[in-house]
Amino acid sequence: MGGMNELADFALGLGLFFVGMQLVGEHLRQLSGPALRSLIARFTASSAAGAALGLVAGALMQSATAVTFILTNMVESGLIAAEAALPVVTWTNVGLTALPFVVTLDIHPLVAWSVGIAGFAATLFKHRLRKQIANVLLGTALLLLGLQTMSRAAGPLEHAAAVRGLMDWAAALPPLAFAVGFLLAALVQSNTGATMLVITLASAGVVGWEPAVMMIYGTNLGAIVLRLMLSLGLRGTALQLVRFEDGFCVLSGLLLPALYFFETATGAPLVMACARSLSSQVALQLAVVFLFSNLVPALVITPLWGRCLAVLSRFWPAEDGADAATPRYLTPRSLDDPATAVDLIPRELARLLSSLQSSVAAHRAGIDSGAVEDQRAADYATLALRIEEFAAQLALAPLQRSVVDRLNIAREMTAVVSYVAETYVQLRQSHRALRHVPATEELRGRVLESLETLLGAAAQAADTRQPAAIAALREQSRRHGKLVAETRQAFAAQAAADGGPDAVLRAAELKLLGDFELITWIIHRLAKLLEQYNTPGSKSKADDMQEPPGPGGG
Repeated sequence: MGGMNELADFALGLGLFFVGMQLVGEHLRQLSGPALRSLIARFTASSAAGAALGLVAGALMQSATAVTFILTNMVESGLIAAEAALPVVTWTNVGLTALPFVVTLDIHPLVAWSVGIAGFAATLFKHRLRKQIANVLLGTALLLLGLQTMSRAAGPLEHAAAVRGLMDWAAALPPLAFAVGFLLAALVQSNTGATMLVITLASAGVVGWEPAVMMIYGTNLGAIVLRLMLSLGLRGTALQLVRFEDGFCVLSGLLLPALYFFETATGAPLVMACARSLSSQVALQLAVVFLFSNLVPALVITPLWGRCLAVLSRFWPAEDGADAATPRYLTPRSLDDPATAVDLIPRELARLLSSLQSSVAAHRAGIDSGAVEDQRAADYATLALRIEEFAAQLALAPLQRSVVDRLNIAREMTAVVSYVAETYVQLRQSHRALRHVPATEELRGRVLESLETLLGAAAQAADTRQPAAIAALREQSRRHGKLVAETRQAFAAQAAADGGPDAVLRAAELKLLGDFELITWIIHRLAKLLEQYNTPGSKSKADDMQEPPGPGGG
């Protein structure tokens, strides 16, 4: 009967452990997503800062996979470069070794109190941030309570004949112990969680010390299984980042077992000797082993970041660029972090405006055929529709008020830029209608040159959202500004040069000028929306009420 009770307690502890792991993983991702992205964007300017951030992120998130996919999302979205993410990924693996050291402490009373207090707080709190923090603390407490419960229940198992036989077998076959660690990490979906299980069983005497070391070495390689599933559909630089983390785990899975066999064969004082010299406590020794299993490959790979990226680029080359009709920054994974996803909409709009600018340049040079221009127009319309679809999907998520305000402005900006693209198609037709009149070349050239300048300024303002760029765009797109005035002067000079009352020609020239002024007015509206986006809730100035100009109107 005693054996059944011990097995029941062991099963209870295992269940608490898994529930705790799930709570910690789920709520840490929600809690630290936007904050961590903001930190990464600021602290990846240097490798040293990126490495320090990786240590902190690993200690907080306790999952290199979670941090890697946050970085992957940022790389896909163009927020950081792949090379800037490598230090963070590398040292995140070292940072996540912090939690197993907690298992070595005798904190059972504190854990019991933590479960009660955190569980009460998670139920009581309604504020989203406080509730998430309480759930993280509850998950951590349940995880530790589960490990402690398993440790107490596993003690008597040390003397069972079947367990002794398995221990002897694992000691005689280190690769088998390595495979057990691999499978355990694949099952738990975390090398940290698997390591804590191994430490608990080893402390109870169920697993021998040397087999436990090999199991820990196997856990890093086992973490690859989850990433292989999560990375399906990734391409280019985003996939390079995931494969870099996989490579880190492979390096650990090859290098540390090699050191193990060398140390046991020669008696050289390496990882195991160092761990044993630091403490007489099995749990602490194994926590040190886990630290070394991530620290050693981190030290090896740190000087090789540039070469690693070159090799990764060879096997998984960066894509030349997305289809003109396909969003580059707005991916399904972006929806997981609404606060960041909203800021990607202006970047995608900037890409559309930049494409329009390139089309104007090609039109000025006369290198686009009618079929190419028609395809471009279809691509613009499709891209604008997909941006709006993304914004609509984002609106379905639970959002904070500040995010809702920015999303509403972003959706209005999408409609404005879509209108710019539609009006440009009309302007292109107006321009084409005058190509057979050589005398209008100066007017046509002035309109396209002004339009190219305006679209370039709009793309820069939407991409950077810097106040200076927005102010410059607003000035350039003013109804009575220099750009519009110079274009009107070209129109007046053209009208004087026409010499005769050619109504058809005059109407065509007015149509071209009218289309240009309409685009200018729309872009002026975009500049105001960008100002509001930076400061949601701000009121528009009086000139927001101006009406769009009529053809050639002043």
